[in-house]
Amino acid sequence: MAYRITRNEEIKIEDYVMKIRVHHDTVFSAIQALNAKMEEEALKVRAAIDALDAVKTEAAGFLEDIHREHEETFDLADEKWQESNRGQAVRDWLDELASQVQNLESVTDWEAPEESDPNDLENPAGLLSDLYLSPEAL
Repeated sequence: MAYRITRNEEIKIEDYVMKIRVHHDTVFSAIQALNAKMEEEALKVRAAIDALDAVKTEAAGFLEDIHREHEETFDLADEKWQESNRGQAVRDWLDELASQVQNLESVTDWEAPEESDPNDLENPAGLLSDLYLSPEAL
C-alpha cells in the first residue's frame, strides 16, 4: 500500500481550501463591517456623553449657587450655633452639597471598545494547501 493522498482526495482537499477561503473572506468582511458600525455607534455614544456632561455641569453650577448662598448664611451665624448639633448638621449637609457638586463636575469616563483587526484572523486554508501529498514529499 502506498502512503499517498489520491488524486480524488487531493481534489476534495482543494475544494475544502476554496470553501475555507470563501468563509474566511466572509468573516474578514464581517469584522470590517463591525468595526465601521462600532466607530459610528461610538461617535453617537460620545455625543450623548457630551450632552450628559453639559447637563451635569449646568446642574453642578446650580447646586454650587445653592451651596454658596447657604454657606454664606452659615458663616454669618453665631459661632456657638455653628458648633451646636443643628449647626453641625447644617455643616454636614453643606459638605455633602459640595461633594455632589464635585461629582457632577467630573467628566463621564468612557472609552470606545477597541476595533478587531481582521488581519489577526488566522486563515486555515494555508494548512490544507501546504499539505504534503506523501511522506516522500517531506
